[in-house]
Amino acid sequence: MRLHRKIVETASNMKWRAGFEQVEAVGRVVAESRACLQDAWLRMEGEPPHAETVRVLRALSNYAWRIEDPANWDAAEHYARAAVAMGEQLDDPLDLSSALNALAGVHLGRGRLREQVDVALRRLELARDPRFGDLREQVTTLNLVGGALAIVGEYALAMPYLLEAESLGDHIRAVDLQVQSLSFQSQCWFRLDRWDEMFAIEDKRRDLEQRYPRERVGATCFEIALGATVFTLRGDLERAKAPRQKAYDIMVGVSGPPEQWWRNQHY
Repeated sequence: MRLHRKIVETASNMKWRAGFEQVEAVGRVVAESRACLQDAWLRMEGEPPHAETVRVLRALSNYAWRIEDPANWDAAEHYARAAVAMGEQLDDPLDLSSALNALAGVHLGRGRLREQVDVALRRLELARDPRFGDLREQVTTLNLVGGALAIVGEYALAMPYLLEAESLGDHIRAVDLQVQSLSFQSQCWFRLDRWDEMFAIEDKRRDLEQRYPRERVGATCFEIALGATVFTLRGDLERAKAPRQKAYDIMVGVSGPPEQWWRNQHY
């Protein structure tokens, strides 16, 4: 069961890091592992709470919206809420935190942005627990809080969390999480019309892209598209062409042709 869970988790996490064809190639194997997890969950229902069960539910929730096409938000929410309910019965802040992360993703996907902020702040309380002990999850949580606040327009409140995430991410060499924190910072500066600060953040991101492979950095099409947008708003249409095309090419490489993109990917 742990092996199948890790297969599903790996596929979910690689969705926007690997190429579209790579994700498609492992689709059958991942679907088989997901079916095994569903069978395992049916057998475990009614059993005493267990940390591995929480992880299985989290994996099933993430699969339902990251891998299924179209995303099955009802299933994703069902599994996420079940994971949180079981996690609350266990005395382990890390497992409960990971379950809350799955629920936060569902809230975001369903447009419940203030609910996502509430879940993110609850997760932050757990991350500050001395027993938490997982620095990578702490960075993930800080990014979740900063990103959730940025999405609802609380840019000034978001920045301290994102700066802390960037610093801690650099400390533990979590390149993907560093890039994520930089991405949210770019969005904040963009929305505040502070474009010079945004481009300073872009310099940091490009440096990481040059030093590390795509598998570690992740897809950066959105950040590149922001730069193209600023050039366009400044009237520099010629300079906007190259980053606009690069963002589009990355999107196609990661998510396939435009007709397969999610609605909120058409930025």
